Amino acid sequence: PQWLTATEFVVTESVLEKKVEYLARLLQLSQKTVIYSGAGISVAAQVAQAARGGAGVGGRSTDAKPTFTHVVAGALAEAGLLHGWVQQNHDGLPQKAGFQQEHINEIHGSWYDPSNPVVKYSGTLKDDAHSWMRHDADTADLVLVMGTSLGGLNADQMATKPAERSLTGGTLGTVIINLQQTK
Repeated sequence: PQWLTATEFVVTESVLEKKVEYLARLLQLSQKTVIYSGAGISVAAQVAQAARGGAGVGGRSTDAKPTFTHVVAGALAEAGLLHGWVQQNHDGLPQKAGFQQEHINEIHGSWYDPSNPVVKYSGTLKDDAHSWMRHDADTADLVLVMGTSLGGLNADQMATKPAERSLTGGTLGTVIINLQQTK
C-alpha cells in the first residue's frame, strides 16, 4: 500500500529519552501489559521475515539467538512489568531470552511445539490460541506493538482494541515501537 514505506524513523537523543520516560511510566501504571510482536524484532537475529519469503526453505533458523529486544522483554517480565506476549513469529526467541512459555501465545504456530503447527497466511488460527489472543486484546490495558507493520492480520486486534478503548479512558492504550511507519 502507498502508506507503507521503507523509510526508517530516527529521532534525536532528547526525544528518545522523553519517549522512554513516558513508556516507563506507562509500564508502571499498567496492570496488564502484553507485547504484540512481528518479524521485525527477530530480523537482527538473522531470522528471515515470512512476509518476504523467509518462512520457506532457508528462512527457518532454529539456532538463532535472542536479540537485545527479546532479552529486555524477558527482564521486564521477570520484574513483573510484562504479563503476556502474542507472538506472530515461530522462532522461540522470547523463550530463549527467558520469557516463560506459559505467557507466550504463539498465535501463528511454533517451530518448536509439534502441538502448535505453523499457520500459513491462508490458514486458520487454532481455536485456543485465537480465544486467548482475543481475551488479551479485550483485557490488556497496555499493549506494546513491536516489529510488525499491522498490515491487516486478524491478530492486529491486539493493537487496535486497546487503542480504541483508550479513547474513552478504558485503558492506557497501544504503544507502537517500530523503525518503520505502520498503518
